[in-house]
Amino acid sequence: MLENISELSNLHFDFEYKKRFIHAYLNETNYFTFNTPLLKVLKPIHVSFNKKKNLSKNYIILELNENQNMHQELDDMAIMVNKIHEISQVNIQKNSIKWFNTEFDEIGLDMKVKRPIDNQKEKNFIKILINNDDELLQKVEQLQKDCYISCKLGYKGLKVNSDHLMEEYVLYHFMDEEELNEINNIYPEQNN
Repeated sequence: MLENISELSNLHFDFEYKKRFIHAYLNETNYFTFNTPLLKVLKPIHVSFNKKKNLSKNYIILELNENQNMHQELDDMAIMVNKIHEISQVNIQKNSIKWFNTEFDEIGLDMKVKRPIDNQKEKNFIKILINNDDELLQKVEQLQKDCYISCKLGYKGLKVNSDHLMEEYVLYHFMDEEELNEINNIYPEQNN
């Protein structure tokens, strides 16, 4: 998973003020993408509704705690997400005067930019936006709580809220544990 971490240094950030979103692009239109290890589904569909804009977004909530001897893969994912967080903070700090008309010190920055991996009741989890794709949404709706999936995620950038910035990851594709095992059995040499 960490083989493409060097690409993160190529991210460039673009603040779309009207949409209150800071995009993080690798090039003109592409976001940084990576595959996850098997993650436990805590909540297949979580709907977030914005009353002001009369808009809803669908999320999936995934647990990052250790499972099925996947210690190294989960560590790699945490390293990737933390590196993205670090690069995002550096860019927010570098552009804070231009974007927010204020300068953030490191403490203010930590309070302003929320970490994407949250912790409650001894569970580490991440909330992932479901790509605007009806077929993908239907597939997610079929998932059961506590099943395991491996995902292809993209790092979109940071959503600007009134009191904080939140990193946003988007789900492009996923395979459940059975599909992943089937592929690993067909192509075992690619998994070493």
